[in-house]
Amino acid sequence: MREGQVATLLRSICSLACIGRATVVRLFTMAERVEGPPYCYPSPSLCACQRVHAGNVVFHPTQGYPQEIAMNREIRPNLLHADYWRWSWATRDLGVCRGI
Repeated sequence: MREGQVATLLRSICSLACIGRATVVRLFTMAERVEGPPYCYPSPSLCACQRVHAGNVVFHPTQGYPQEIAMNREIRPNLLHADYWRWSWATRDLGVCRGI
């Protein structure tokens, strides 16, 4: 870290080009997503699917910023929400989250 920005990126398999110039604030936002609950996708008004961020965050032992973030993002059916079942019935497809 240097002046609030990521100075050196050791390894990234992410397709996001901006990760190498991420700010400390952006790293904390990413860390919150890993540790946070799933949320409705594609929008809060239609909750047929959920976007889930799973992974691990390692914080710097003395300075406290996210030092390492391993994250996997996926979209999965929200089986506990009526929107999923309405959409599945309307499309006659139980894999409704594939096409979103």
